[in-house]
Amino acid sequence: MKLLVTVCVIIAYIHAISAIFFGNRRSDCSSNNQCPNIRRKFRDCNGSFDLLGIKLPRCNNNYRQIGGRCINKTDFLCRLAGQRNCNYRRCAECLSLIDCPPCYSCFSNTCKYTCQTDRNRLTGVSSGFSIN
Repeated sequence: MKLLVTVCVIIAYIHAISAIFFGNRRSDCSSNNQCPNIRRKFRDCNGSFDLLGIKLPRCNNNYRQIGGRCINKTDFLCRLAGQRNCNYRRCAECLSLIDCPPCYSCFSNTCKYTCQTDRNRLTGVSSGFSIN
């Protein structure tokens, strides 16, 4: 427990010193209209077609632009250091999972890469199996 408190104090101290030299985070926006639109995916199922007497829906993936969002954020280390004015605003990249491309998830209004199999394929990581 004492080690945890010591580590927290050191992190807060480093953050406070860096704030003196580099300043607090600045906001990217002050209102939603200053942020780029967010591209949202939706399925459009209009009509159907016959396949061997079975009616199947005809669906297409479409995209529409929803207005940009200016999101309130708080710098946790700034708060931990006891500083004032730790709030700032950032433009959201996503609001939900459907705003991100495949293999990405919306985490804290940012699309983060989440597909491990593609990463392993690209970096050449082997599963350990081979065919002789």
